[in-house]
Amino acid sequence: MKFTKFKLKTQFVCCSFFVSVAVLMFIASAEAAEFAIRPSIAISEEFTDNVFETGVNKRSDFITRAIPGIDLKYRAPVLELDLGYNFDYRYYIRQTRSDDNTHYLNTRGHISLIDNFFFLDVTDNYQRVSLDITRDVTRESLFVDQSDQNIVTASPFFVIRPTTQTNLRFGYRYVNTWYKSPAAFDRTDHIGFAEGTYNVSPKINVTGGYTFTRDIAPVDDYSKHDVYLGFRYEYADISFLFGQGGGTWIKYSKDSTFIAPFWNAGIKHQFGSVTATINASVRYYEDPLRRTTQETSYSGAVDRDFKRGKVGIFLSYAEFVDTEIDRLQTKSSTAGTRGRYELMNALVANLSFEASKYDHKDTGSYTRRFFVDTGLSYSFVKDLTCSLYYRYIDYYSPVIVTDNKQINRVILELRKTF
Repeated sequence: MKFTKFKLKTQFVCCSFFVSVAVLMFIASAEAAEFAIRPSIAISEEFTDNVFETGVNKRSDFITRAIPGIDLKYRAPVLELDLGYNFDYRYYIRQTRSDDNTHYLNTRGHISLIDNFFFLDVTDNYQRVSLDITRDVTRESLFVDQSDQNIVTASPFFVIRPTTQTNLRFGYRYVNTWYKSPAAFDRTDHIGFAEGTYNVSPKINVTGGYTFTRDIAPVDDYSKHDVYLGFRYEYADISFLFGQGGGTWIKYSKDSTFIAPFWNAGIKHQFGSVTATINASVRYYEDPLRRTTQETSYSGAVDRDFKRGKVGIFLSYAEFVDTEIDRLQTKSSTAGTRGRYELMNALVANLSFEASKYDHKDTGSYTRRFFVDTGLSYSFVKDLTCSLYYRYIDYYSPVIVTDNKQINRVILELRKTF
């Protein structure tokens, strides 16, 4: 049964992709409109000394990847369509793992059903994601602690403009989330929303809204209400201040209730060649391994542009709460630096370093992580690039045995866009 479900889901994703392409080609040939198509191909060879990211009995391998892709854009008065697709095939030369493949699909369609009044947005996003919401491991490995994810969204909505300064928007949103991993929770969301925006001046606007979400999942359904108010103030060129706050109320079918505020605020300021950003937020995520996770985060960054490059530093702190049991699960803090420099014409070097610490409340322990990411890219001719990357990941934990490991990865890639 699980295999049949996965097969049907995969067929649906592939069919939706090819149907989208077919429809786009038909429309492009039927009427004069802006239409662009760009195929691409990337070939890479990777060596990793720790395929399965283990602390003992490490196994190394060479991984050959072939990534053909295509980008399509279509613009017409009634329809706007953007489609990006890559097929990623991986061959493990020493057969430490069976040949693997995944898809990367990002499709967005915007249809004007009734001019300036009734619209339909449709999106389909397929990608490989980290199962642990507190750590993004997709940059560390090709498959460890990850799952293919597909999110299909359809949203019919109305737009009313009572005045030139006021924009009212209300409608319905259907969201279907599927994971290939049996450990993750598939879910379907039915969302009703109403929101308004008022432009006080060319530089200031205020927003407000309400959403109701009915989430259906195999483990535990819930209903969620969100009410919010916000503003954005652009006080200078490429400099702005924004804030949004409200409350959320979640009622689970197993009778547990979670009520809490949420907000999202920040500032971006540019002075000369330096750009500084500060953000603080409380948000709610559909967690692959839980029902809904609350993330409280604070982050800041300072970047400086030079004539031939850029350098910056960044800091972040976050807390993750399981809303179903209203309990803190993990705290994470990260500090790092990043840089980009053009060594000579067409040759660019990149370097980033991150140091992170994860405090686990269930074990009373912590995990420390170092991540080094370096690279060189050379453009031979237009749209033909050769890149060499080296990535080093180091984990340590005094209690969690599986969080004691080191990984070295070297990747050589050749990419051509036509």
